[in-house]
Amino acid sequence: MPGPERGHRGSQKPHDLGFGHSQDALELTGQEVWRNGLDLCVAWFLGSNDAGLPMYNPASGGAFDGLHAAGVNRNEGAESTLAALTTFQLARRIAALAEL
Repeated sequence: MPGPERGHRGSQKPHDLGFGHSQDALELTGQEVWRNGLDLCVAWFLGSNDAGLPMYNPASGGAFDGLHAAGVNRNEGAESTLAALTTFQLARRIAALAEL
């Protein structure tokens, strides 16, 4: 996912990179090309980010607050957790609609 240089300022969260725009475009147009943005966001939380580290904690259901050159900030704040859960929920909804 595009973002700042590795180790520069940390990796940006999917919501900072236009997640909402991909979601809106997919819902408005139904064009599968917009699903790529959502898939990238899901992958980011699961470890496809600048550091290659998961940002979602399946044991707690929370998401970590920051990704920096030194690693993951393991705090699990509400904003990060809601961003992850919203991303995963939307991905499930889109997948279920595609099966219809």
